[in-house]
Amino acid sequence: MEKTKSMIVFTPEYVATIQKYLASISVSKSITEQEFSNFIEIAKNLNLNPFLKEIFIVKYKNDEPASIIIARDGYRKNSVIQPDYDSHYAVAIFENDKIDIINHEPVITSASFSERGQLIGAICVLHKKGSKFPTWKRVALAEYIQETRDGRITKFWLKAIMMIEKVAESQVLRMG
Repeated sequence: MEKTKSMIVFTPEYVATIQKYLASISVSKSITEQEFSNFIEIAKNLNLNPFLKEIFIVKYKNDEPASIIIARDGYRKNSVIQPDYDSHYAVAIFENDKIDIINHEPVITSASFSERGQLIGAICVLHKKGSKFPTWKRVALAEYIQETRDGRITKFWLKAIMMIEKVAESQVLRMG
């Protein structure tokens, strides 16, 4: 069965709805028309839906350019329709896990969950049809954990296992 994707039609009405949506959630207050136009063009070209949170536009500071972020689900959507895509998986890594590379693929061996120690990162492995070796990426939690100005972990990173696995998955899907 051939994998296909249904195309999103970016009509003027749909684009206006996106703009109203972004304004309603207070992310587009200082986004310029050019930044919004760039966002729409990237979403169109990659067939990503802002309402499904496959792509975001964020302006962290008014005097800096907006960031256009492709979410993990956006990478997933476009990866699985590629003809050479086979499979992928992401796994959290803890300090007491043992990682061996067998046939160019990381294999994690761990004791019971309570004995694994502290979370330190994640690995994601991508298998492509016709490829001799998988593509994989290991990411360290310390490089991605986000704290507030007063030193607390942001609410998104309270689910650190899920978040670091998403980082690893996004990176390997982007690589693949």
